[in-house]
Amino acid sequence: MDTLYQQIQKTAKNNPNKIALQTQQQAITYSELIKLIEQTIISLQGLSPKLVAIHAENCPAWVVVDLACQILDICVLPLPTFFSEEQSVHAVESSAADLLLIADNKNNQASYKQLIHVFTNKRDNLSIAEQQLAVYTRASDDVEYFPKETGKITFTSGSTGRAKGVCLSNSHILDVVLSLKKTLALPEVKHLSLLPLSTLLENIAGIYIPLLSSGTAILLPPKETGLFGSSMLDMQTLLSCLSQYQPETLILIPELLRVLLAGIQQGWQAPKSLKFIAVGGAKVSPDLVRQARQVGLPVYEGYGLSECASVVCLNTPDADCQGSVGKPLGHTELIIEEDELIVKDPIFLGYLNQPESWYPSFFKTGDIASQDAQGFVHIEGRKKNILISSFGRNISPEWLEGELSNYFKQSIVFGDSQPYCIALLAPYQVSASNEIIQANIDLINQKLPDYAQIRRWIRLKEPLTTQ
Repeated sequence: MDTLYQQIQKTAKNNPNKIALQTQQQAITYSELIKLIEQTIISLQGLSPKLVAIHAENCPAWVVVDLACQILDICVLPLPTFFSEEQSVHAVESSAADLLLIADNKNNQASYKQLIHVFTNKRDNLSIAEQQLAVYTRASDDVEYFPKETGKITFTSGSTGRAKGVCLSNSHILDVVLSLKKTLALPEVKHLSLLPLSTLLENIAGIYIPLLSSGTAILLPPKETGLFGSSMLDMQTLLSCLSQYQPETLILIPELLRVLLAGIQQGWQAPKSLKFIAVGGAKVSPDLVRQARQVGLPVYEGYGLSECASVVCLNTPDADCQGSVGKPLGHTELIIEEDELIVKDPIFLGYLNQPESWYPSFFKTGDIASQDAQGFVHIEGRKKNILISSFGRNISPEWLEGELSNYFKQSIVFGDSQPYCIALLAPYQVSASNEIIQANIDLINQKLPDYAQIRRWIRLKEPLTTQ
């Protein structure tokens, strides 16, 4: 992504002391960022990886590695910190990642032994901007697991435990970034990343957009933002964080927006610095957007998919229709056939390790949609049975019901637009106590990522019938 790096270089030359990346302890200028990228390039060249998997919380080191890999044309595999270890292992094994960079702390070493075990060699730690990344390598092979042009492989939360790896080119990603920058028209924006950088949307809009506009990206770990995993949050920590850093832009999922509204209702004052808040990732109620606008939050709904390098449509102050997901960005072409939204250009290169899916000419989103006379796109539902939590995670009820079937005669999982999954349960043994049911649920949850765990359950008085 030379254009992005060239812009960073330009800012470093014209305004070397401008803050590019900010944390609680650090303020990294554009000139310092250039040096960090150059040093990391040298380190990566010495390791000669084919695919770099990175596992770390939001921090400058994550950004530096990402940018250095782009310059070297090395494919990057972000590992979501909210993934279960089983999902992370699946991601690195199915992609044949030959280099793992993982935050070197006791928690990671204890929690990801199986992931680390996939790699055969331990190298010297890589130190970037006061962050220690443990380095593990293994031999690569000549098998083509992904298209040659792939610059990034993003694993979504996955509607099942075996999520697909979406292969994206850096040129496609740049198309989206440039289109977003033009649409938002926010110079030198100050953005606070609340979602994990391993989330494609936050990676693109939370890092690339600020850097492309000579702005500042604020990067904080979960303990400072209050957002843990992908479905747990601490309201007071989140509100305090916003008050302290006074960002201009945010990316929110519906559940986070509800938390901000609840805080305002309890007397919290939102930062006056806020200029644009994008909300998406799951169904957004028009009432929620309206309530946010009424209390002064500049909230605008958008829509995107990993297969389209994230953002496809977006409402803006200059083009806004509440209840829609906005107008298509300038870089993309959409059509609607048989009520299904189809993206024709640009789209992903294909799915990881599935050559038959490579180089498609269009992508069927699976979303039922319409487009009004003004060009605003309205998403009206899904063509298949997928629930999307208020944290923006796609979950197949059948996946969880399959896990429950080992312990329960019948189960129905739901939770669309809710912060957690809920199950209706009929145990095999009618005499089973609620304590036993909860113990079984606890066992199942241990194998599930946090966003898919059963947080509430209701015992059926009698088994369900088809009549």
